Amino acid sequence: MAYVLDILLVTAFGFAIVTLAVGLIMLIAPDKVHAAAARLDVFISTEKYFDLLDSTKYIDKYIYKYHHFFGIFIIVGSIYTIVMLAPLQGSEYRALPELINPVISSWFYDAVVLTLLFFCSLVSLIGFIIFFRPSAIKVFEAKMNTWQDTSHHIKILDEQRYLEQQKPLKKPRLFGLIVFSGSLYILWQTAPSVFN
Repeated sequence: MAYVLDILLVTAFGFAIVTLAVGLIMLIAPDKVHAAAARLDVFISTEKYFDLLDSTKYIDKYIYKYHHFFGIFIIVGSIYTIVMLAPLQGSEYRALPELINPVISSWFYDAVVLTLLFFCSLVSLIGFIIFFRPSAIKVFEAKMNTWQDTSHHIKILDEQRYLEQQKPLKKPRLFGLIVFSGSLYILWQTAPSVFN
């Protein structure tokens, strides 16, 4: 835990050095900030990347064609997981971190192991069906094979935002003073930990 705190302090110190420079530039030369903001104000379309993610991919024909291979793979994987999880049930979970107190930790890890055992048992059953009679899951697979459109959820990512018109750049000296002061405070607080 102390190692993570050290990393966070060093990161905060480095971030404060960068923001100190930005705040100083905003105080001394606000015109340069406007010019840099105008240069950075470029629209990057992400449609081609999301189109690739949204394209439909069908793998069911390969599963049905090589159903013995996929069935055995699923069965072996789920049975291996069950064999590895079964001894953990009821043990003290010494290798895992303690949550709040030992009783709650034991209860939580027991619940997680039982849930995983249940799902692995279900997956191994599906593996047996795929191995012996894949046609039995065709109806279930057809019902589950429905398209979920996400375009209305990600529209907010495609909206253009103009940095030049944002409030901080309308008063760059005031914003620069705030950033500069905040950066000095962070440097003052983190410097003893970073240099010790």
